[in-house]
Amino acid sequence: MGFWQRWRQRRREAARQIFGYWDGSRERRIDPMKAARGFDAHPRFNLSKHLALVEKDDPEAIAITLEAVRDVFDVKEWTEATPGLTQIECLALFRAFGDYIEDLKKKLNPSQTFTPPTDQELSTPEPLPTPSTSDFGPISTESNYAEQPAR
Repeated sequence: MGFWQRWRQRRREAARQIFGYWDGSRERRIDPMKAARGFDAHPRFNLSKHLALVEKDDPEAIAITLEAVRDVFDVKEWTEATPGLTQIECLALFRAFGDYIEDLKKKLNPSQTFTPPTDQELSTPEPLPTPSTSDFGPISTESNYAEQPAR
């Protein structure tokens, strides 16, 4: 495949919102929803828990995150005999995917997405205050309009 064909293919895929990444030996692509569900369904990985611990250089959290990245993106661990990604490259792939998802969320038109109402929104709203006549200013019984002459 020539340069221009690859370039056009990447443009089409960018428009289709397909996440592309390098697996250590070739360029790969994945549906971002499939990848996100893969992280959610991973038996050991918990995004809210492990992300914070990875930032604190927790060795166990890093190992679990690396395992999840390799499983979700189907990448091998690099060795001299096996092409794949180093640990740093796996963490960079994870960060790039997170950045991609954030950018994708910003690009989506909010009117096209459905967000379920929160529990607070579903709860009974506070009663509206009863308006009083003082809210509308002085009330006059006289007409404010001068009588119009008959034509």
